[in-house]
Amino acid sequence: MTTIINTKVSGTISINSEYIGKKLIDENVIINSTDDDSPNPHNHKVTFELENSKSISLWFWGSPEKPKIETDAENIHVLYLFLKFAQHGKMSFEEFCEFRDDADEISKINHVERQRYFEKYNEIFTCEIDELIKEIDTNYFNPSLIAWSTRISL
Repeated sequence: MTTIINTKVSGTISINSEYIGKKLIDENVIINSTDDDSPNPHNHKVTFELENSKSISLWFWGSPEKPKIETDAENIHVLYLFLKFAQHGKMSFEEFCEFRDDADEISKINHVERQRYFEKYNEIFTCEIDELIKEIDTNYFNPSLIAWSTRISL
C-alpha cells in the first residue's frame, strides 16, 4: 500500500508498506514470533521515499488484532512513530531520561536505539525534525491510532 503526503518542510513523502507475513526475509530466515500468537512479528516492510529519491526502510508489525496496514492513516502512523523515535534520539541521554522519568540500563539501551533512528532520519531528510513532526501532527496524524502499535525496528 502506498500513501503520498505533501509537506511544506520536506516536500513529497511516499510511504510504501508491504505486508510480509511468513514470507522469507532472506533465503534462510522466516521470522516467527516467540512472544505471542501473531504469525510474524515483523509483518510489514515500510519504506519512506522523498522526492529526491532518497529512502529508508524499517520493519513494522501491527497488533495480533490488526496485523495489516490497510489505510493511509495507518501508513502515516508508521511514519509518525519513526519520526518520534528519531526525535527522542536527538535528545541527550539526560533529556531522554527526564522524558522517560528513569535512568536505568534499559534507558541506555533505548536511547542508543533511538539515536540510530535519528541517524537514519538524517540520511534522507534535510529539514528540522521538530518542524516535520509538527506539520504531520497538524495535517495528517490520527491520534486514535496511538494504541494500535508502537513496535518498529530498523
